[in-house]
Parts: sequence; structure tokens; C-alpha cells
Amino acid sequence: GFADVVPPFYRFEKRHAKSRGGDLQMQIRHDFEGGSRLSAAAYYDVVARRITMEEESHTANISLQHELEVASFLDVVYGVEYRYWTTHQEDPTGSLFFDPNDDDFHLGDAFVQFEMPFFDERLKLIGGTKLGGNSWTGFQYQPSGRIVFSPVPGHTVWAAISRAVRIPTYTDRDLTGQLTGVTLFGDRDSRSEELLSYELGYRFYTLDWITAEVSVFWSEYEDLVSLVLTNPFPTEFKFENAGQASVRGGEIEISVLPVSWLRLTGSYSFLDQYERLPSTAFPGASLEKSDPRHQFVIRSLFDLPHDFEFDAALYYVDGLEGITPVLRSDNVREYFRLDLRLGWKPLPWLEFALVGQNVTDPRHAEFNDIQGNQSTQVPRSGYAKVTLDF
Repeated sequence: GFADVVPPFYRFEKRHAKSRGGDLQMQIRHDFEGGSRLSAAAYYDVVARRITMEEESHTANISLQHELEVASFLDVVYGVEYRYWTTHQEDPTGSLFFDPNDDDFHLGDAFVQFEMPFFDERLKLIGGTKLGGNSWTGFQYQPSGRIVFSPVPGHTVWAAISRAVRIPTYTDRDLTGQLTGVTLFGDRDSRSEELLSYELGYRFYTLDWITAEVSVFWSEYEDLVSLVLTNPFPTEFKFENAGQASVRGGEIEISVLPVSWLRLTGSYSFLDQYERLPSTAFPGASLEKSDPRHQFVIRSLFDLPHDFEFDAALYYVDGLEGITPVLRSDNVREYFRLDLRLGWKPLPWLEFALVGQNVTDPRHAEFNDIQGNQSTQVPRSGYAKVTLDF
């Protein structure tokens, strides 16, 4: 029954993974007399891989954007986009499949954004919306608004409110899977997840050698997709829009240039998550406490003699109380990470670099594999890089 379903569910198999694919991209931009700009972009992407499942997917996308100054007090950007995606999925083991295993997705939308400056550009109003639809969830609207206020040079305060959606994935809609004693079903009636976000920030840059910025946000999520128990005997779960979540946080960053050949940057971020799921949700399905609550990074960038550069970055990431990787008895723990880079630019178009990553730690876990496989740990690593600009 439902009470006996306690993750994690382990089934270890040795498999060979294969992945191949490619993409073709094209971008065109034209500047008109009078200052307006027209740009177009298109790409085609194909992915074929065999890991847990066999998948072949194709994506085609085309977009058009026009930027223009309607009047001295009004700048406008508008555009359109169309995307087509098709996929074929198979699981040789028969324990995980999609019904149907072939699907298509069409998306078309248009957007418009305006910017209006007032009081010699000390105050700016920025607003717009994206309107469109897709073949899975129909019509969608995503408006946003932002106000930017610079009362005196070097000080800026801004606030924003926006609405966004996440369209259900192929897995949310068409998955049928078998775990140990559990069957999972997708839902073709899944709706888009909705986000309403509020942001507030302040930036200080009066002095030439120091800048500082602080920002806070509050986001509310509705109709989050979650696995919900639909039948206890046999145990069956179904993807439903049954969840809600609140995410709050903030970030502060300070950059200092004490001398012309040295820049120091420090930042700290805080994240608080609260998720509301039904009591019959799949055990372990909550994303609460699955992201680091505290993070900070300190960077230094040195310009050395003879066109050499030496950069260092120290990261701290808080532990993940809600994540326990496969084959481990504890959660992902907090860790420090040190990255180093030595660069040399003998010519304006030529650069050499030696990079070391995670140099103080042989390896550590940072996440849990979403497919329930043994999580890959991040090892100490390094590489050499040559860059040519032409």
C-alpha cells in the first residue's frame, strides 16, 4: 500500500550511454536610418541519445524582433516567435514508456515592451507583455512592469512585478512508468504552472573604485505539477497541478577596485523556500530544502606584468537538507570550492589560459540524480585553453 512506499527505490544496472546531435543557427541584424533595428534568428536542433531511455527529438525555432524609437519619450521593442518540437521515446526494458511515444508541440507568441523616461531620465517606466499560445495548454499571457528611479547620480532604486508560466513537459503529460511496486502516470490535462514575482533593488556606484548592489525578491507559485496518489491498491501516482510554493530571498554584491591592476568582488545570497503539497503526494517529491539556503563567493582579478593575469574565486555553498544522493546515508553537505586561473595575452587576438577547478577538494556531491542513478560527484579538475579572436 501507500504506507509501504518509502523511497529511495534502487535497481542497479550497468548500461552504456550514447548521445549525439547537432544544431544549425542563423542570425541576421539590420540597422535602419533613424535608429531602428530589425533582427531575425532561426535554429534547428536534433538530439539522439540512449541512456535510461532511447530518445530522438527535433526542434525548429524562428523569431523576429524590431526595436524603434516611436518618440523622444517612448522606445518600443516588439517581436514574434514560432517553435516546433517533435520527439520519439522508447525504453528497451519496458518499465518506463510514454503513451503515445511520439508527440508534437507547437508554440507561437508575440511580445511588446516599452520604455518611457521622465525627468531627464531620472525616472523610467518599463512595461510589456508576451501573448501567445501552444498546442498543449492554449492561450498564455505573461505581463511585466518595472520602475527605475535615479534621484541623484550614482544611486538607483528599482522595483518590478511580473507573471510567468511553465508549460507542462512531455513527462508531465505522457509518462507511464513502473518502479518497485509503484506505477506513475502523466496527465494530458496538465495546466501551466504560474509564477507571480515581486522584486526590489538598490545600486550604488558613485565612486569610481567601488560599486554595491542589494536586491530582494518574493515569488509565489501556483498549480505546481506534483505526483499525487490516485489508487492505493495497486499503488498508482499521477502528475497533477496540486502544489503551491513560496520562494523568498535576496542578494548583495560589492565590487572594489583599490588599484588599477586589482579588482575584488564579493557576493552573498539567501534563499528561503516553502512548499505546500497534498498529503497524498509522492514521498520525497517536495523540492523544499533542495536548494542551498546560503551562498557566497569572493573573486580576485589581478593584472600582472608582461600581459599575464591571475584570477581566483572562492565559493561557499550551504548543504541541502532535502537531498540525499543514492548510496549515501546523509544529505548533500556544505562545501567550499576554490578555482584558479592563470592567463597570458601576448597579442590582442591571442590568449592562453591554465585553469584549475575545485583545487582544494578531491571530490564532493552537489546534487541528486533526477533519474535515481548514482549521483556524479564533482572532482578536482583542470584544463588548458587557447582563444583566437578574428
